[in-house]
Amino acid sequence: MSGPAPGPSQDAARGSVSVCIPVYNGAKAIERALRSVEAQTLPALEVIAVDDGSTDETPQVLERFQQEGRLIVVRQPNGGTSRARNTAIRHARGEWITPLDADDELDPCALERARAAVDRTPGAAWCVCDILRVGAEGEQVFATTLPPGPASGQLARMLERNFVERTILLRRGMMLEIGGYDDTFRCYEDWELNIRMLKAGVIAVCAPGPLYRYIKTERSITSDLERLLAAYRQLYERHHRPLADTGDPAFRRIYARQMWALGRMYLDNLHAPRAALGCLLTSLRYDFEPRRVLRGVRGRMLRAFAGRRNPPPAKRGDDAPPVAR
Repeated sequence: MSGPAPGPSQDAARGSVSVCIPVYNGAKAIERALRSVEAQTLPALEVIAVDDGSTDETPQVLERFQQEGRLIVVRQPNGGTSRARNTAIRHARGEWITPLDADDELDPCALERARAAVDRTPGAAWCVCDILRVGAEGEQVFATTLPPGPASGQLARMLERNFVERTILLRRGMMLEIGGYDDTFRCYEDWELNIRMLKAGVIAVCAPGPLYRYIKTERSITSDLERLLAAYRQLYERHHRPLADTGDPAFRRIYARQMWALGRMYLDNLHAPRAALGCLLTSLRYDFEPRRVLRGVRGRMLRAFAGRRNPPPAKRGDDAPPVAR
């Protein structure tokens, strides 16, 4: 992992915010993101866009905003979102970082409400919020609910599911201390960072209202399921397994359940029996539950039986392959 290293001493005003935007081939959307920052009721100290090796018109769009004095642009070879975010953090002068994806936008009150939330909580270094997802199906609000109590008490829940819909503020000093985003992760880098912050006891607060607008586009949805499942496994090996190896029964159960679910996905979605078997055996080694095994076998048999009764239609044409029986 190569996270951000502290740069030269920077005397940013207390409470100042640097908005950090990684962008790769985002010429059609980046202007919307930048306009949403301009519309903030609490102005940002600066906006930093890291062009992560774009091959479209992104450099020209960024240059136009840069010439107008509203944007700091950093260019680098393509290295992924995590590396681009770390670059922005290294260049930032604000006390706080707001991560913003190039195809999304902030609610006009986002920075003001997030700042108010962290100011009310001594020691807070992490502010999360609800999101408004905008897509073909319309607008939907997805909520983040922080459980009460210290950060350490939230770790088990975070290992089971990334319950944070969006991080709206991160204290820059804290990010430098824990090493920033892990740039070996090309998927689920936010989840990985969240687990690390909870392990470190970082205090989180929640700002009211959906402050982040997630714009659902074709680029937002990946069809590379194999890559996504590999990222799940990478995450579980990095965090879940070491905690399970401490012998704590709760962590062992969580790791076992996650590996069982991963094995099912390898089997049902990728039809990869070898990878599935490895995950399932690991699950049973950490938490053997006969009922879970029986449920899995029963479900598999029912799906196979249903498939035999309702085979998929053959392709049209004389060259259609026979339906397997």
